[in-house]
Amino acid sequence: MNDRKMRFKAVLLPQKSKLFIDFLHALQKVDPVATFRLNDAAHDHIFIAANIKLHSMMGWVCFHKSAFASYRIESMAGNEIGFDIDIDSMLIALKIVEPSSFVTLKLVKRGGGTFLSVDISVQVGARCPPGLRSS
Repeated sequence: MNDRKMRFKAVLLPQKSKLFIDFLHALQKVDPVATFRLNDAAHDHIFIAANIKLHSMMGWVCFHKSAFASYRIESMAGNEIGFDIDIDSMLIALKIVEPSSFVTLKLVKRGGGTFLSVDISVQVGARCPPGLRSS
């Protein structure tokens, strides 16, 4: 995919993080690598589809856009982005998630490649994590 205009950033609300992690654990039992396809939130729902190559299976999870503090996706392919993910690595990155954690997933460009970045921030009192403050 041409990544000149490929952007993705989603901040999953704390109460929905466990659902995402449970989805990854279910996929991990079948295959350690999956192809994720993300779509835009034009219809109030965001689908995360995972294709398990080894067993020709497909799993998916559907989040209502209210599960996200923010969600933005942009691509030259109809605002849909696909990428391979090592599920074990993702679960290692998410193992410190607590019930009060915001999980931010975003694409970043480094060294000529595009990578999925995971940022975990814990909500303290009524404070918002960095990048979510309203202006």
